[in-house]
Amino acid sequence: ANPAAADRRAAAFALGKLGLDAGPRVVPALARLLGDADASVRANAARALGEISGQLGKGAAPDWPLCGDKLAAAVSDT
Repeated sequence: ANPAAADRRAAAFALGKLGLDAGPRVVPALARLLGDADASVRANAARALGEISGQLGKGAAPDWPLCGDKLAAAVSDT
């Protein structure tokens, strides 16, 4: 396994667990990881975004344009 991918995968997982406490740049960072070459990184990023959107509730709507298409692509990737 690629050690750099393992680091990105772990970072996505950790950001999901931190949720909103990770700060305002967490959603854009995870959205970028949705385009990662490694499928497990993309999966962890999608999972983390799901956890964060659950915390945001209806407040997640402004972030949808940033990651909606990438999430749809990640889902079709599995």
